[in-house]
Amino acid sequence: LQGTTNIEQAYVHARWAMAAAKLRPERYTLNTDLEYLVANRGDRVKVLHDITMWGLHSGRIKNRLLSNVLELDEAVYLETGKTYNIRIRNNTGQSNTFTLQAVTTEWYDTISLAVSTTETQADAGMLFMLGEVGQESADLIITSIEPLDKGNARITLADYSPLIYDINY
Repeated sequence: LQGTTNIEQAYVHARWAMAAAKLRPERYTLNTDLEYLVANRGDRVKVLHDITMWGLHSGRIKNRLLSNVLELDEAVYLETGKTYNIRIRNNTGQSNTFTLQAVTTEWYDTISLAVSTTETQADAGMLFMLGEVGQESADLIITSIEPLDKGNARITLADYSPLIYDINY
């Protein structure tokens, strides 16, 4: 709490730091391309990563065939008996989540959604993350961004915990 001269302010900062240490024990580091430019330190982000098993597939929508049928840029493997969500980030940066219709175990390059979408919600070129319901991505907070060469960056993240903001100081 270097530089803090007010005892009440020091108390608030100390409580927040203790809550963050308890509720955000893990740190994750990943490398990214120019996508890092849309986020800042302290932002809450959705992350899909195969090592931590957050989500199953990510990519771009290749084509919008119908209001509830999307062609993906590559095939995804889906299993019978599981319910899947797809999170689509539109051109304004807003993301929407949609549930997929029931599937049989196989590879799909065309998926059907349970509801219709508008072109602003799902269209060709938009990014998507796909996974089981509630597991298509993880909520994390950016703790640091380290620019690297050629437009890449190393991002350090911590678990998002809304309880940190609910603590009665």
